[in-house]
Amino acid sequence: MRRVEMAAGLEKQIMRHAWIEVSRKRPLTAEILNRYENELVWDEVSRNTVMEWTSEMALRWKDKLNWMLFSKCARGQVVTTQGIVSYP
Repeated sequence: MRRVEMAAGLEKQIMRHAWIEVSRKRPLTAEILNRYENELVWDEVSRNTVMEWTSEMALRWKDKLNWMLFSKCARGQVVTTQGIVSYP
């Protein structure tokens, strides 16, 4: 039984690492965000610099994003003076 528990724990760690990598390093779309919303690691999504963010996407997942990370990494795509005024 111990080996089964160890294998399950290892599988869980591998999946977590995979989702971290996907969340941070892949050009995710709104469709992917919606489909895998519960599997993605949102701190890592907030750091993702290869995505093309839209204001609609940011508003849709505003409660999941880490705004401190997102504001540093979105590179002016969404976090603009206009966006801050429009969506405080």
